[in-house]
Amino acid sequence: MPLGFALRGSAMFLFLAIAGCSPYSPETLLLDYQSRLARTLDAEVNGTSLSESSWSKPRPEQLQIALADLSVDGLDFLSLSGCALQITVGKRNSSLGKLAPPSQRLLLELEFLQLAPDCIAQLQAEAGSEELISALELATTLKRRQLPARIFNAVLAGPEWHAFWQVQSISEDYPSGNTSSDLLSTIEALNVSVQRWLNGNYEADGMLFEARLNQLRAGDGGTLITAAELTQRYFLDWRNLMHSSPYWQEPCNHFYTDKQTILRTVASRYFAGGVQAWLAPIASRSNAVELAVGDLEATLQDVMPEDYKVWLKQRDVLLGGFKTHPRQHVEDLQRLLQPCD
Repeated sequence: MPLGFALRGSAMFLFLAIAGCSPYSPETLLLDYQSRLARTLDAEVNGTSLSESSWSKPRPEQLQIALADLSVDGLDFLSLSGCALQITVGKRNSSLGKLAPPSQRLLLELEFLQLAPDCIAQLQAEAGSEELISALELATTLKRRQLPARIFNAVLAGPEWHAFWQVQSISEDYPSGNTSSDLLSTIEALNVSVQRWLNGNYEADGMLFEARLNQLRAGDGGTLITAAELTQRYFLDWRNLMHSSPYWQEPCNHFYTDKQTILRTVASRYFAGGVQAWLAPIASRSNAVELAVGDLEATLQDVMPEDYKVWLKQRDVLLGGFKTHPRQHVEDLQRLLQPCD
């Protein structure tokens, strides 16, 4: 009987029977399977292989990319009279503008890049100050060059993205009860905007952009991290348990038919029908989130600081365990369940 991700119709009833009236916890399901596996294999359950949480994400302020600035001084600001750009420069040079968070600073830079060409053309037509025209051209060139880093600071190094990946508890109905495609659509929409800005179309709806960033705060990236760490610990413990069993080295010589029958039942009912029935939709959700997030991160990969790349690799390996750990466990089970002459 195939193990893999086989789902049983009785999986929910099985879980309820295991959990009883105790508060919901996926560990109830995982511990029950572990104890049955240990009894069947005559193996002892040792301490967990990993600490409760090894997860660490750099704070937003640690990831901010420092950028030089070329601003238009007060005299030049007055010389911009008649240009819509004058208002943008005024906002940027104000006390609030100088203290603006990265998301607002990005919107001001996009506004500058959108308005600067018309202002430069107007000054040239009016035989305006060559020095001012040159300053605006230099500022425009610099802001275009810095735009990917500005976007990174506002999005991937922002507080909303940090909140998205903060460790959270796993609710009873996760992922079906508290997730939707809206989050994925939000991330995809952010990526579309980012690509458009990098391609030279600087139009931006500031309120919509901020709303999309705020939607990230309610995202379930941190729940996926919790589930990945939890299952990683148990899958590693189960592997150690199986390898320590007296039947592991030569199963055909010691693991008799009646033991194989029991293990097959345990694997079918409590792993495929229990653990995997719970884990499969979480793994599917993780894959969907990874695809959406990966597209956005790939767009900004060239400007990522090293700290983010280190964290990114750690995160991808951890979430990749949703695929690799069950596959390895099934291979270990198959070793013990192989037909013997």
